[in-house]
Amino acid sequence: MAVIKIDDELYEKIKKLIKEGDNRFDYPTVKAFVDKAVFAALKNNPEEHQAAEQQQATGQKQPAGQRPQSRQKNAKGGDR
Repeated sequence: MAVIKIDDELYEKIKKLIKEGDNRFDYPTVKAFVDKAVFAALKNNPEEHQAAEQQQATGQKQPAGQRPQSRQKNAKGGDR
Protein backbone atom coordinates (compact mmCIF):
# COMPACT_ATOMS: atom_id res chain seq x y z
CA MET A 1 0.00 0.00 0.00
CA ALA A 2 1.22 3.48 -0.82
CA VAL A 3 0.59 6.78 0.91
CA ILE A 4 -0.50 9.76 -1.16
CA LYS A 5 -0.12 13.18 0.38
CA ILE A 6 -2.43 16.01 -0.64
CA ASP A 7 -2.49 19.55 0.68
CA ASP A 8 -5.17 20.76 3.09
CA GLU A 9 -6.91 22.93 0.50
CA LEU A 10 -7.37 20.03 -1.93
CA TYR A 11 -8.51 17.76 0.91
CA GLU A 12 -11.22 20.26 1.90
CA LYS A 13 -12.36 20.63 -1.73
CA ILE A 14 -12.69 16.85 -2.06
CA LYS A 15 -14.61 16.62 1.23
CA LYS A 16 -17.00 19.33 0.03
CA LEU A 17 -17.49 17.62 -3.34
CA ILE A 18 -18.27 14.20 -1.88
CA LYS A 19 -20.93 15.69 0.43
CA GLU A 20 -22.90 17.16 -2.50
CA GLY A 21 -25.87 15.26 -3.94
CA ASP A 22 -25.34 11.62 -4.84
CA ASN A 23 -21.55 11.96 -4.67
CA ARG A 24 -21.64 10.63 -1.10
CA PHE A 25 -22.74 7.25 -2.47
CA ASP A 26 -20.10 7.15 -5.21
CA TYR A 27 -17.35 8.46 -2.93
CA PRO A 28 -18.07 7.63 0.71
CA THR A 29 -14.58 8.77 1.76
CA VAL A 30 -11.76 10.97 0.47
CA LYS A 31 -9.70 7.79 0.01
CA ALA A 32 -12.40 6.29 -2.23
CA PHE A 33 -12.43 9.50 -4.31
CA VAL A 34 -8.64 9.47 -4.75
CA ASP A 35 -8.62 5.73 -5.58
CA LYS A 36 -11.28 6.16 -8.28
CA ALA A 37 -9.62 9.30 -9.69
CA VAL A 38 -6.24 7.59 -9.99
CA PHE A 39 -7.81 4.51 -11.58
CA ALA A 40 -9.71 6.67 -14.08
CA ALA A 41 -6.54 8.59 -14.97
CA LEU A 42 -4.64 5.36 -15.59
CA LYS A 43 -7.52 3.92 -17.59
CA ASN A 44 -7.74 7.05 -19.79
CA ASN A 45 -3.98 7.23 -20.44
CA PRO A 46 -2.77 3.64 -20.86
CA GLU A 47 0.23 4.69 -23.02
CA GLU A 48 1.62 6.95 -20.31
CA HIS A 49 1.02 4.28 -17.67
CA GLN A 50 2.83 1.64 -19.73
CA ALA A 51 5.72 4.01 -20.46
CA ALA A 52 6.08 4.82 -16.75
CA GLU A 53 6.05 1.13 -15.83
CA GLN A 54 8.65 0.39 -18.49
CA GLN A 55 10.90 3.23 -17.28
CA GLN A 56 10.57 2.01 -13.72
CA ALA A 57 11.41 -1.58 -14.70
CA THR A 58 14.52 -0.54 -16.65
CA GLY A 59 15.60 2.14 -14.20
CA GLN A 60 15.43 4.87 -16.85
CA LYS A 61 14.49 8.39 -15.91
CA GLN A 62 12.99 11.26 -17.88
CA PRO A 63 15.73 13.47 -19.36
CA ALA A 64 16.17 16.71 -17.44
CA GLY A 65 13.90 19.49 -18.62
CA GLN A 66 11.28 17.20 -20.15
CA ARG A 67 7.87 16.76 -18.55
CA PRO A 68 5.27 14.11 -19.22
CA GLN A 69 2.25 15.51 -21.05
CA SER A 70 0.04 14.85 -18.03
CA ARG A 71 2.03 17.43 -16.01
CA GLN A 72 1.30 20.53 -18.04
CA LYS A 73 1.35 23.93 -16.42
CA ASN A 74 -1.93 25.56 -15.46
CA ALA A 75 -2.78 29.23 -15.99
CA LYS A 76 -1.16 30.23 -12.67
CA GLY A 77 2.12 28.55 -13.60
CA GLY A 78 1.86 25.55 -11.28
CA ASP A 79 1.25 21.94 -12.18
CA ARG A 80 -2.33 20.89 -12.79
